[in-house]
Formats: sequence, structure tokens, C-alpha cells
Amino acid sequence: MSGSIQEANSYEERVTNVLRNYVQPNRVHLITVERLYRNITGESAEFSTFDEAEEAFLDVDWDDNILLEFVDQVKQIVEKGENRISETYFDIIEPDSISTAFLERELSDPAYDPDAEGEEKDGFEYQVADNGNIRGRYVYTDVTTNLTFNGEIQPTMSDGFIQFEIDPDKRLLIIKSTSVIDVQKARKYFNNKTSIDFAPAADYTTHTDGAVDRINNFLAEFHDGIPSDDQDVPGLLQVDTIKLEDTSVDSSDEEDEDEDDNGQQLENIQFEGHDIKNDDEVQSYLGDDSPWVIKKLEAEIYYEGDNFKVTIGTTSMMSYGKVSDSTDWQATSELSSMVREWFLEHLRVRDL
Repeated sequence: MSGSIQEANSYEERVTNVLRNYVQPNRVHLITVERLYRNITGESAEFSTFDEAEEAFLDVDWDDNILLEFVDQVKQIVEKGENRISETYFDIIEPDSISTAFLERELSDPAYDPDAEGEEKDGFEYQVADNGNIRGRYVYTDVTTNLTFNGEIQPTMSDGFIQFEIDPDKRLLIIKSTSVIDVQKARKYFNNKTSIDFAPAADYTTHTDGAVDRINNFLAEFHDGIPSDDQDVPGLLQVDTIKLEDTSVDSSDEEDEDEDDNGQQLENIQFEGHDIKNDDEVQSYLGDDSPWVIKKLEAEIYYEGDNFKVTIGTTSMMSYGKVSDSTDWQATSELSSMVREWFLEHLRVRDL
């Protein structure tokens, strides 16, 4: 299929290359490799050598979805040392009517060409799921210029990719990252390479009506405290970070704006502490007629016997949900799915 992520006969080669040339040189412990195998297959394993691990991974029944999940988890383990799922949500505004067939046409030009040279290889690769959703990535080439010791200019090229998912029924584009650099690149690629127009799904700096109520409704989905054993729901232990933005501030006109004790105009305030959701000072900024809105919130969540950090952001640049701080990939994935569902149900500002 045009734009397909990976042909079946090269899965094993790709997995072997990742294990030998990325996992092993970065001194990832075999216990961590065992966890990676359990996350991918759902089966426990004990490896005494990397050769044993490689043989076990080669026996996995690989497909596009499993390969993408494997690569994503390896990057997280090597670069971050933890399981983390980060998603940035965009509403698809235009065109009025979208379908899987339309999206396939949009993502097929330019298609990623691994045999091309330099930036000529850049493009989309994707697969269509049974439910019509599209999961893929944009592969790009970064060119950096280095100065050698003898004064020569030497360009260096490296490949990178940004993963995404598109749900045409929900008119939703999900960038699988909350990195500002990744999101900016993704926005540029989709804007320049496709006719799809999109905007942050929960921009409370622009759509201020009911913003506080929306966030309270999102938090109300969690059980208050640690749930009992018969309750299959995550528990909200505390909110420990809240960042506010004053939506009335006009950078071109600083007259008649609030100032701090040093005479400086306030545009953002960040509160940090133990269980500050109902803190009096925080609440004093969030009255019915207040121009202040919550642009970021971090909460400690209990789920499946482990503590997680859940972060949500609602700005004009990006609206996102992130689940982190756990070594249990399965629980992280389950909790992330719930965060996504509740985010879109309560925090999304458009009725599409």
C-alpha cells in the first residue's frame, strides 16, 4: 500500500537493528529489556544474555502497530528512563467533510521514500486501522552544519520522525508528543504538505467561557482519593501544580493592567504545593468574571497500585494530556486512554 509503514519481511531486521545498535550500546539493563518484552507481548520472560532477548523478540508476531509501539517504548526507556505517553490534540477544522479515503490521498504525497537522498526522502508513512483511523508518522531529515578542526564546513544529516493518529469520525488529529519542537514541526508539515486545517482542541486562552467548570468536570471523573479494590477507576490524590494565564493582557497596551509588587505586569502565575486544587489564593483568581484561566495542571493519580503524574495543558499553541512517572506500561496505557477520553469529553471547546 502506498505510504505503508513497513513491509512484513523487514520487521525482524528492523527489530534486530534497534536491539543491537540502540538498546545494547546505551547499556539498557536486561531487567529493563524483560519489561519491554512484557509490555509488547503481555508475557513474562527472563533473559540472561542479549542474544536470548533478541531470539525472543524475533519470535514476536510483528505488525505495523506492534513495531511502532516497540520503537516508541525503546525511545522512552533510553531517553527518559520511564514509561510516558504524551498526546497533543487538534481539532480538524477544514475541510468540512473528511473521510479515510480523503486522508489517504492527502498523506500519500509526499510519501516517505527511504531510498531517496537527504530531504528528498521526507514524507508521510501510515496505515489504516480496521475502524478507519489512520496511524502513522512524518519522517524528516535534519541537516546540521559542523565546523571541522581544519576549518572545513561539513553538513551532517540525521533522520527523525513524529508519530500521529487521525480519527476522521471525531475530526481529531493527535500528535504523539508534547514537545514544543515536535508539535511545531508537525504543524508545519501538515500545513505545508496537506490541505488539512486544524486548531488546538482546548484553547482556553481564546475560548474562556466555562473553562474552570470544564476542568472541574474533567477532574470529577477521577475517584477522590484511593479507590477501593472493587472500583476499577483511577483516584485523584492531589493537584500539585496549577499555571494560570491572564487572558485580558494585551502586550501592545500595558496600561490599566494588574502589576506585582515590583510594578511588573502579570501574565502568568504558577502555583505549586500539596493539594492546591481548592487553595484560597488559587480560587481567588478563578471567579466568574475573572480573566484568569488554567493553562496547565499537574495531578498525582493512583491507579492499579501505582502513582502516576497526569498533566493537561490548554493553550493557543497546543492542548495536551500526558501520563508519566510509572514503570508499568500496561497501566500507563490504560490510564492514558481514560485521560484522552475525558479530555475530549470535557475539555474540548468545539462541537464537531
